[in-house]
Amino acid sequence: MKFSIIINKWANFYFFVQNLSEWHFSYRKKYNEVWRNELEQLSADEESALKKFREIRAQYKQSKTHFERAFYVAENPWKELKNRLPAKEYDTILEIFNLFENKFNKIYEKDLPFMIKWREALNRNINDPVLIKSITVILNTLYNTPPLTKEIKIYLLLSASNQRGGGANIDEQSISVELSRQQFNQIESIIGLIWHETIHLCLEKIYFLQVVNKKFPNDLDAFRLIKEVTVTALFPKGILAQRFFQSKWNIIHAKIPPQYTKPILDIAESYVNQNKYFDDEYIEKIYSVTKQLKGVVK
Repeated sequence: MKFSIIINKWANFYFFVQNLSEWHFSYRKKYNEVWRNELEQLSADEESALKKFREIRAQYKQSKTHFERAFYVAENPWKELKNRLPAKEYDTILEIFNLFENKFNKIYEKDLPFMIKWREALNRNINDPVLIKSITVILNTLYNTPPLTKEIKIYLLLSASNQRGGGANIDEQSISVELSRQQFNQIESIIGLIWHETIHLCLEKIYFLQVVNKKFPNDLDAFRLIKEVTVTALFPKGILAQRFFQSKWNIIHAKIPPQYTKPILDIAESYVNQNKYFDDEYIEKIYSVTKQLKGVVK
């Protein structure tokens, strides 16, 4: 298994526009506050354009669509979108990006040098074979999966100084990490975030989420809760982050109050220490201590 670090201007441009449009519940409010504060006030036309983008993007799946393929993976995003979108939608999206090009460039040119430094720092640290083997052996056991062998692409994206994030929404071999304005002494936290998203991308779907779905076949909020609490119990601030990076946190997730931290970590640690995979009993235990967070953590 190996990680490769990528800086892609089109990916960042798409991330910038889609986040400003607030089309998805997981948008980063703080990023928008920072960008709007650093840019001239958005015009009425620009606000209207964001509304149009939100309406178009919300018609499609939440992740791994032709939007992500076009802006992250394709050499020419506009050729990809022209082949995938209705002509009217394509023209509208192109107009929106043309309208926001100058504003995006102002943010991107400021943040690009930091992303380049982050790429260098991650390349020095992320592919330590001893660390990768130590972590993946535990994860393969917990999630009841075969060994990881693929190369995972990590796309570096814009962030605010007081918030970072990540996603596994591009395709089946890529994740994104929002880190441009993070302090460089936070590299272990960033690596923990990368492992968090790697679990979402590569591990949980093979066995674990199928078991969760059988437990909660008609309860999407419960499914999402168990999915997110489980990976959060491990990385970026959970029990494996503490084991491998000596991290210590009272809060392991922005939407999980601190009184939940110890019971969540205790359950996860018991499975790590016993070399057990997450089974029906685990799901019942973790749900019993977190069910009040259903609909909040997702």
